[in-house]
Amino acid sequence: MTLQIKKIHLQNWKCYENQIIEFNLNTDKNIWVVWGYNGYGKTSILEAILWCLYGNEVISPKKLIKAEIDTQEKSAEKQGYFYYHNVKTNPDLELSVSLTLQRGKQNYIISRTAKRARRGNTFYAEVSEASFNLNGKQKESSRERIDSLLPRSCREFFFFDGEKIQEYSNITQTQETRKAIESILGIPEIVNLKKDTGNVVKKFEDKIKQAESDNVELQQINIKLFQQNHEIATKRDQLQTVIEEYNQENKILDDINERANQIKELKDKLDKIKELNIEQQSLIEQIEQVNRDIAKVLENASIPMMRKFVKEMADDLQTKTLTNTRISISVDQLRELLKADTCVCGNCIREKEYNFISQQLKNIEEAGIITEENSRIESLRIDLNRISKYKVPDIEGLLLKRDGFEDDIEENKQVIEDFKKETKGVSETETDEIWRKIGQQEQSLRETDRKIERLRNEIESLEKQQNELKRQRSELLNSDRQTLILNKQSQLAQGLYKAAEELIDWYTENCQQTIEHEASRLHHLVTNKQDEYEGVILRNGYNLRVKQINGDIVNPESLSEGEKEALVFAFIAGLNLASGKAAPLMMDTPFGKLDGIHQENIVKSLPQIPSQVILLATDRDLPDHLLKALKPNIAQIHKIKRLGGIKDGSVVEVEE
Repeated sequence: MTLQIKKIHLQNWKCYENQIIEFNLNTDKNIWVVWGYNGYGKTSILEAILWCLYGNEVISPKKLIKAEIDTQEKSAEKQGYFYYHNVKTNPDLELSVSLTLQRGKQNYIISRTAKRARRGNTFYAEVSEASFNLNGKQKESSRERIDSLLPRSCREFFFFDGEKIQEYSNITQTQETRKAIESILGIPEIVNLKKDTGNVVKKFEDKIKQAESDNVELQQINIKLFQQNHEIATKRDQLQTVIEEYNQENKILDDINERANQIKELKDKLDKIKELNIEQQSLIEQIEQVNRDIAKVLENASIPMMRKFVKEMADDLQTKTLTNTRISISVDQLRELLKADTCVCGNCIREKEYNFISQQLKNIEEAGIITEENSRIESLRIDLNRISKYKVPDIEGLLLKRDGFEDDIEENKQVIEDFKKETKGVSETETDEIWRKIGQQEQSLRETDRKIERLRNEIESLEKQQNELKRQRSELLNSDRQTLILNKQSQLAQGLYKAAEELIDWYTENCQQTIEHEASRLHHLVTNKQDEYEGVILRNGYNLRVKQINGDIVNPESLSEGEKEALVFAFIAGLNLASGKAAPLMMDTPFGKLDGIHQENIVKSLPQIPSQVILLATDRDLPDHLLKALKPNIAQIHKIKRLGGIKDGSVVEVEE
């Protein structure tokens, strides 16, 4: 059965002089919107509800009179929670907040008042204890009754500020909060049943002891049973302590594993930095080689321009070489001619011609002109010919290649710089140390697990001995009519006690499974990482964790604000469904800081939350397109308006 807020009555509360806000519950819609600009009084409504329920725990008497705010320049004071305009005419003003809630046919009215009182020249607030009215009848123990409806340690589940959403992912970490969650689930009622049954068992045991005064054998068995019960109770206490140690060690291991996963990712980046540094060195060496190639090209830059001229020179030298070769051949022929007696024409060579030819040959041979010049010209021709065939290098390609290497170096530098920022504070030592810690913690868990198993075996063995003693006692008790009846009554009470123990274990496990199932279902709707997350799980009681598709467990501390809010929504829905008595959910500034995807996902999921949802929103939280999407599920829209002519005065009106 859903618990809903039906009416809020504010008198002289902050900007509201006498304001009644009524929520029409005769509807199948579950969303109410209280809309107003920043500073108009949305948060004042949330504060009023919290103060009405929990009093000084949320707003101190000192703050009621005069609240302090911090500015960038200095600490300043502003008016407290009493309606300012009436304080001026009535210094002893009284403020009050009344909250009407409904669950089925049950109507609850919770009220709290505070009055300004004077002590000398100083005013202080006299705050009353909350009154609790059930179906028109005033009830005592209001604090306990309020706590049974909306546990104070879990108030963040029901009333929260969207600006502080990052704080809520760890609200299930304390023992106090765990007890409050169990209270919502109704587990304490079953625990009380177990205690009551245990008291009945003790009562029958005391009667049996009185009836056994004349039976020595029965007395001895009861002494053994008492010792056995004491030993079993001691072992169970030890077992509970070890189980709590195991859960704590498991939580520590989760935290270490999460850090290890972070470090593993960072370690991969450290390794990548090493690879990039090696690649950088290789790129630098390649640039140096390209620069040498470019310098060589520039040194030979004139060759391509002279190539045509060099080719002509080489061709000319080749012609000259051929001419000299012909001369050389002619000289050889002349030498052969001098050796002969006759000329090639058949006439005899006369002495005059012979002497002339001999002198010319002698001159040529002494100068070595033909041989030396031929060798020099041929060598020069070969060099010039090689130069004329010089292949022009692709200098543009070399420059582009160098530019590419330089771009790669700059890109690598940026990646290395980014990785260094991300891995700041992480060392190789910590990387090695974290895996050592994991090994130690896993070993400690295994040892603790063995302790648990050993204690369970010891308890099982002791219980067998206990059952045997009980059997022997039953035989003795059944021999007497009076003790026979007491024995049967005692056995029945013991059976109920055992059943209560089993019921607690079953119900607790069933509630956790229901929370996980329903929270995972809703989480899948609101998260923007549906392909990464498998669902929500509870560890070591009710500590929230997110399970990834790959099996890794994520601590909410590492999530973004949007993902944290998605997780909180999912958990609240799961808790409400598991409890079977859904509480109202009021959110102040619920979506203003979220990205568009999370805004849309959460807005779409609100109709599926099995609770009354009240949104204290601005146009930033609910822009037109989101309001339009939500409108089919909105029961009412209340608008906060400023009072004309009155500074800091507001009224709330229902939008028609």
